[in-house]
Amino acid sequence: MYFLSFIFLIVSFILRPQNVEAAQVSDLIRCLGQEELALHKQKLAGPLYQLNQELIVLFAGNNELILKDGLYEQICQNKDFSPSVALLEKLFTENYKIFNLDKEMIPGATSLGHHVIMNELKDRGHLIFANYLAGLQGLTKDPHCLEREIPELQYFYARIKYLEEDVDAQDLITEPAKIEAIFKKLKTFNALRKRCSAYMKKQEEKKKQKARPKAR
Repeated sequence: MYFLSFIFLIVSFILRPQNVEAAQVSDLIRCLGQEELALHKQKLAGPLYQLNQELIVLFAGNNELILKDGLYEQICQNKDFSPSVALLEKLFTENYKIFNLDKEMIPGATSLGHHVIMNELKDRGHLIFANYLAGLQGLTKDPHCLEREIPELQYFYARIKYLEEDVDAQDLITEPAKIEAIFKKLKTFNALRKRCSAYMKKQEEKKKQKARPKAR
């Protein structure tokens, strides 16, 4: 279902008239689409596939946002993350300043319109990232794995709660260094996952030792 929806989106982008700036956005969509195709061919589901799908839908609905020069390569040719995760990293660590918001570059766009689009993007972006983190947590046997290994997540989850209080999305991230720390630790997720597995084994051993009858 998602895959067919993406094919429809790509065809619509290719067939519609585009100026240079709009083509940059469609390049980002194509980048995410190539990632989806690779995941589809490998029959991989899970957190990354779901993240990819949500980002495709998000950016297809916000096609007025134009990536600044050089950021396409940093996202789609990233050495540490897949395009979807690299895009999230850029969105959060650079406080969504990866887009050109000059109204003169996009005919008919206004500062108010950009403000609305950016707030929508931030609101949904935070929730999409939270869903991805929940998916990663689900890959571990330790229910507290991510929060123990990445204590900075407490800061991010606190920001999510503010969304429920109608706090302007522009004001959510006030300590970008903590968000940078989250992504830095996610680069070694496989190692993190192994540490959590080892931790759970130790906990199970401790429980078994306590349950053993004491020798008289």
